[in-house]
Amino acid sequence: MAVLLHTYAKCVDGDHLAARKRIETMLALEPGS
Repeated sequence: MAVLLHTYAKCVDGDHLAARKRIETMLALEPGS
């Protein structure tokens, strides 16, 4: 799941740091994921 989120976020942000922050935010907002 994290890989899919990373790929999606990377396509959206075009930057791995922004993608990482986006993933961490999504994971933090989704308990149990």
